[in-house]
Order: sequence, then structure tokens, then C-alpha cells
Amino acid sequence: MEGQPLRLTPRWMDAHLLVVEAEGVFDAESAPLLCGPLVRMLRVGHRQFVIDFQRVTRFDNAGIQLLAAARRTIRAEGGMLTLVAGPDARSAFNTADLGRPAFLYGSVVEASRACRAARQD
Repeated sequence: MEGQPLRLTPRWMDAHLLVVEAEGVFDAESAPLLCGPLVRMLRVGHRQFVIDFQRVTRFDNAGIQLLAAARRTIRAEGGMLTLVAGPDARSAFNTADLGRPAFLYGSVVEASRACRAARQD
């Protein structure tokens, strides 16, 4: 499979919210590069995550399933993981039956707002 390797650019939106911009190919090989650190951050107390997938060029089901498992872990520990998804990402997540409205957002602002609202509940 050809494609640009996954590149991740993290930034703190505020003290509680980490935004990670992803670019390249998201598959079984690259998904652990994102999912592993998210779960480790959860273990040390971080709970709010936004992943911006708008610049990801290709998804595969195995990568999406790893992300879904990380999301379940984050939610089980009181955290929130939201995704920013363009049309390609939405299609990939819908195909894997993960295209839920409470999970996918059209912009970082919307996804961040959802995380902050969950933090206040």
C-alpha cells in the first residue's frame, strides 16, 4: 500500500483539551501511533481529546477498529474522544459502523465544544 505515512501534530487547546491533527494514511500499522499515546495520556489524567482527520488520505477498517477500542477505553474512564471528519473520513467511519453524530464533527471548534460540554456535565 502506497501513501504518505501518518504524521501527527498535537497541540493543547487549553489545559484540558488535546487536539491532534492527523495527516497521511490511517491503517493498522499507523493507528497505534495515535491510539497508544492517547490511552497513556488517559492513564495520567488527561480526559479530553479531539482528533482532526480532515487531512488523512486513506483509512482502513483495522485502523478504525483500533481507534474505536481506544475511544471505548477513554469513555470507560470518564473521558471524551471526538473526531473532525471530512467526507472521506465520514465515509470510512460509516462503513465501519462508527459514524455516530456524537463522535464526528465538521470542525475542531465543534469537536472542542462537545468535549468541553462533556467536561462540564
